[in-house]
Amino acid sequence: MKWTILFLQINCFLFGLSTQVLSQENTSFYLSTDEEKVYTDLRIAVYEKEKVFRLDLRNQNLKHFPIEIYELYNLQVLILDGNQISTINFIPEVLINLYYLSIKNNKLSEIVIPPECLNGLKEFYLDFNQLIEFPEINNEYIQLTTLSLNNNYIALLPIEDLSLTRLLHLYLDSNPLKNAEIAFSYSPILERLSLSQTNLKSLPLGRINNRMTKLVISDNHINFTPKFSSYFPKLEYLDVSRTNLCSTESFMPLCYLKSLKYLSLDNCKIKNLPPEIAELKKLREISFIKNDLSSFPNEFYTMKLKLINLKENPVSFEEKEKLNNSFKKTTIHY
Repeated sequence: MKWTILFLQINCFLFGLSTQVLSQENTSFYLSTDEEKVYTDLRIAVYEKEKVFRLDLRNQNLKHFPIEIYELYNLQVLILDGNQISTINFIPEVLINLYYLSIKNNKLSEIVIPPECLNGLKEFYLDFNQLIEFPEINNEYIQLTTLSLNNNYIALLPIEDLSLTRLLHLYLDSNPLKNAEIAFSYSPILERLSLSQTNLKSLPLGRINNRMTKLVISDNHINFTPKFSSYFPKLEYLDVSRTNLCSTESFMPLCYLKSLKYLSLDNCKIKNLPPEIAELKKLREISFIKNDLSSFPNEFYTMKLKLINLKENPVSFEEKEKLNNSFKKTTIHY
């Protein structure tokens, strides 16, 4: 009986040990949506370097860019968000397959990509760092499609050629820019541009391409000219929250964006809507949070909206009843 008990105890110990090892192995990676391994342990990644295409080292208290990463010759996706990296010295002719690089929420004050470095880079995310200058990209072979620099300290956008002609998405929110309008001219095929809280004062209409589908220019002091809509024939998403739209004249240019599907007008001090708002035939979602709307023109009730957000508006009980009866299939937030 004693030997049987001892045997069972040994088996239980070995089973527990193997379970622990298996658990440790499972925490070294996770599966992405396409069921491809994303490694989260650099030691195991280096050991299995030929299998590593995606590496996620976010929130690992890294003080420096790990040089072991340069050994991962098949690496395509690298995430270093939420660390304390302050400098990166890229090495030429390595990481040639890397197309996605995210270094959000670190301590970078500058970023320089020398020649022959990161040739295949397409998507570059540097949000929530300490950048005081626009990234210096000295590799002519890099053709970025996405560049995100939100929440940094960049004051000036460079005017000279940046080789960003393939850029589709550019995000510059919450930077103290002095020449934010330059961003419109970086790429002739730009589709998404975000310039919230960037001191944007005017829209350089002559520099805007007609392919823009998403534009965020909230938290700026902008006056919209009558020609505004003619420069955005494909615009589907527009956020102009916390801008000057309190008068009917200032609001009118937005009423002729023929492709618009989503419109955010939060905290714009709007008291009245012009009847022309019904010209937005494709509009499906609209947000009026924290305005001064108490009633709506009759034309507004003819719109085919799926979502109306009216939180923090002085809408009367009678007007709410009218809205509920007119938009029975619409989600309305009061």
